[in-house]
Amino acid sequence: LESLLFKFAFQRYENLFERNAKSGSFYLQSKVQRAKECLDTAYRLKESRKPNLMEFVLLEDQILQSMDQFRSPI
Repeated sequence: LESLLFKFAFQRYENLFERNAKSGSFYLQSKVQRAKECLDTAYRLKESRKPNLMEFVLLEDQILQSMDQFRSPI
């Protein structure tokens, strides 16, 4: 199930990256790339060994920071 979710996330990454490369924003393209890098790191950690709690907290923080950049101010 997890590998299927990562495969889906990678497909979404390719779609968003290509869309922003053609007629979008370089800024958004870089944020999509950064989010993919965070997911890749999390997936590699999970595959290589069982990460400790501190690594999960750091990854969660990185992901939340990436998501905050996509939110528009109210």
